[in-house]
Amino acid sequence: MIDATVSIGRKFIGSLATGAMAVATTLWLLLTPSGVLYQVLPILIAGIVGAIGFAKPQLNQTSVNIAWRRSAVILSLFLLLLTVPWLFNQTLWVQVFNLFYQAGSFVFGGGHVVLPLLEPIVGDVVTDSALIEGYAAAQLVPGPMFTMASYLGASVEGLAPVWGSIIATIAIFLPGALLMFGVLPIWEAVKTQPRLAGAISLINASVVGLLAAALYQPVWFPPISNP
Repeated sequence: MIDATVSIGRKFIGSLATGAMAVATTLWLLLTPSGVLYQVLPILIAGIVGAIGFAKPQLNQTSVNIAWRRSAVILSLFLLLLTVPWLFNQTLWVQVFNLFYQAGSFVFGGGHVVLPLLEPIVGDVVTDSALIEGYAAAQLVPGPMFTMASYLGASVEGLAPVWGSIIATIAIFLPGALLMFGVLPIWEAVKTQPRLAGAISLINASVVGLLAAALYQPVWFPPISNP
């Protein structure tokens, strides 16, 4: 986690504004209650501030052929899966799918961001110790950090470990796949927009602050305070 925070920080912190946003995000997360709303809020604010006050110069815009209808269908499916499972949240396997799908939807900027966002989201079905163990195990195997969902799904009480692992793994990878096929075709056309470029620069800086806060809690402080 230290290596991830430092390497991502070097990549995304290149000015006083981005540095200030990272520090502000870290302080906010350390001083507020744990919860996904408190974690998403500084990222949203960073995007708004970046779009309004730090718009990048207009870049050369390339002509891109876009399949708007296909992208609209895929993005609609992404949003449906993000909202509809709430209607059937009383069933445990649907609840697990819903929680891990949310986590996969909110994670960006690097796989290590999955840890701070997973903690408040899946806290009702997975213990803190299982979260840290899954994070550690994911470091030991090849592949993305999202593979920790396989361990965490198997740790859910009330579900067969195999089914819990399969559901959690599919759920956390699915939103990224949908966004890739839905957004990637139109990304080349929109990423040159000055306000979007400014928003992205400060959002990335806020993600660095999110990682720094997670480095302290839950990665660093709980383990060294408990024999």
